[in-house]
Amino acid sequence: MGNSFICPQCGRPLAGVSLHFSPTHWLCAECSGEPEDASRSRLNDRVRFDFPDAGYESDQADARKYLHKGRIYRVANVDVYDDITKLTLFGNKDVQFNSVLFKRLQ
Repeated sequence: MGNSFICPQCGRPLAGVSLHFSPTHWLCAECSGEPEDASRSRLNDRVRFDFPDAGYESDQADARKYLHKGRIYRVANVDVYDDITKLTLFGNKDVQFNSVLFKRLQ
């Protein structure tokens, strides 16, 4: 699926977001009522690595290897699946991280 999705409520482009489930619609962070939920991130949004103990053990291991708690990162890509959202970060483009590890900054 491509990256040409828009928020069905406000029409805001969801740049950098890939939806891997049906139906293929996704509310932006502002319309979802969860503006700090990192799974609602878009291209170039800022997220902070705040929750190193969240997610699966493999998520935590990757985070320990590549990230620093409290550091702010910029989102390069968001892959939304039925049960998980993976973020690709600028500076770490070879690794995807579970969105539950982060807080989206407004």
